[in-house]
Amino acid sequence: MEQLSTMNQIFDIMSQKVGIIGIHARPAMGKTTLMLQIVDNVNKQKDGTALIFSMAESQAKLKRRMQQMNVSCDRVVIDDVPHPTAEHMETRIKQVGKVSILCIDYLQLLEQAVTEKLTEIAKKYEIPILISGVLPRNFESNDQKVYLEQTAQQKYSLTYDFFALIRQEEGCIGAEFIVKKCWHWDPVNVFMEWDDRETKFKFLEKAARR
Repeated sequence: MEQLSTMNQIFDIMSQKVGIIGIHARPAMGKTTLMLQIVDNVNKQKDGTALIFSMAESQAKLKRRMQQMNVSCDRVVIDDVPHPTAEHMETRIKQVGKVSILCIDYLQLLEQAVTEKLTEIAKKYEIPILISGVLPRNFESNDQKVYLEQTAQQKYSLTYDFFALIRQEEGCIGAEFIVKKCWHWDPVNVFMEWDDRETKFKFLEKAARR
């Protein structure tokens, strides 16, 4: 398998592929921040508009966060309807027109009837769908992959093509990116530093192979 070596290559995959992408971590680890950085980089690499369904934060709050992060609000549409249906999502996709990436923040606030339709929506409109999800605080790192494997399919009827686990070890923040189905790259660890000024992650130039 080809090995990913930089975060830019990971951004390339997310912008070019159609499928379901997950970002999972314990509470307050930076899921929404990483999601917004992915949106910003995908919009820099492809045409279209990012569509974000934000159930965790209001549209106004999310826009303020983006401005603080120096993430462009151009070509970004935020929908903060509390419980969007699959029909509502498809309506918004059609209204936006060309969608570069569709984001959902976050998985546990979606109805199962919606999650069952997400793979179909990704294929129908040929877009990547990025979903953030919360891991329980008491889960150890070795348990997180098992949790995702069991709950994504059994509870939410989702099969990830690609997912990331954000973790913190000895003061360092990292994200392990794992290809699950049909995108043929090795898993990699990406190490990140927190930028207090812009309240977002800085990525190290090289990613480490698992």
